Amino acid sequence: MQLNAYIPIHGSYKPTREGFSYDEHKDVYRCSQGEELAFRQMSKSGGYYKKRYLSEKKKCDKCPVRTKCVGKRGYKKIEHTIYKPEYDEMIKRLKSEEGQKGYSLRMQTVEPVFGTLQQHYGLRWINTRLIDGAHKVMLMSAAALNLKKLVKKIVKKGYKIKNLVCMWQWRLRGSNFTISVPDL
Repeated sequence: MQLNAYIPIHGSYKPTREGFSYDEHKDVYRCSQGEELAFRQMSKSGGYYKKRYLSEKKKCDKCPVRTKCVGKRGYKKIEHTIYKPEYDEMIKRLKSEEGQKGYSLRMQTVEPVFGTLQQHYGLRWINTRLIDGAHKVMLMSAAALNLKKLVKKIVKKGYKIKNLVCMWQWRLRGSNFTISVPDL
């Protein structure tokens, strides 16, 4: 099964750097004067791993655009996430026609539920271990939210909940259940 995600890029990710181009094959940045900033080291900042690219001070000292490019250190430093290829692919996917349609659908269906659970029900953190525990919490939270929406709709239509409970049919299937409700 192949899934195509349409996830917005949040935070401080910059796909390009002004005055610099990135060569993914050589894994270097190139400045407007043609000099390369080579990959030097991995760094961890704020819990995230980044790749650090540095210019050579000797070359920057002779550069005509040095004052605009280099700070007090005397060399240029650029950092980007180790997930740059994935970020760039996601940006490309989101800009495509199919990506815009998929993201629009996501904004109508998924995002309002996540926003409601986070803002109004305090589900900003899931205090369980492993993905199975988090999955169960999300399923129960979504089920509770859907049940609340259903009750609001029933009350709005003027049905008495006491009478409706008798009409609902509960069918257990393993850990899943379905509720059949009269046409609203």
